[in-house]
Amino acid sequence: MRVRDIMTRSVVTTTPRTPVKDAAIVLAGHGVTLLPVVEADDRLVGVLTEADVVRGRIPPTRAAAHGTAARPGQRRPLPSAT
Repeated sequence: MRVRDIMTRSVVTTTPRTPVKDAAIVLAGHGVTLLPVVEADDRLVGVLTEADVVRGRIPPTRAAAHGTAARPGQRRPLPSAT
C-alpha cells in the first residue's frame, strides 16, 4: 500500500490572511485536524493544525511565562503525594 492509495485528494485549504476563528470553524466543520495554508497562486506556505489553534487560544501558564514549564517532549517529575 502507498500513500497515494489512502490520501485525501479533495483538500480543504486556508490562506495566511484568514482569521484563526474562521479557520477553526473550517477544521471542525470538515472534521480535519490540519489545513494547508496557500497563497492566491495555490503555493503552499505552511500548515495550520488543531494544536496550533489551541496553543494560540490558551494563555501560557505562569510556569511557562517564567521558563519553568516542561517543554514539548520534555517530562517533568510529578510532585510527591506525601
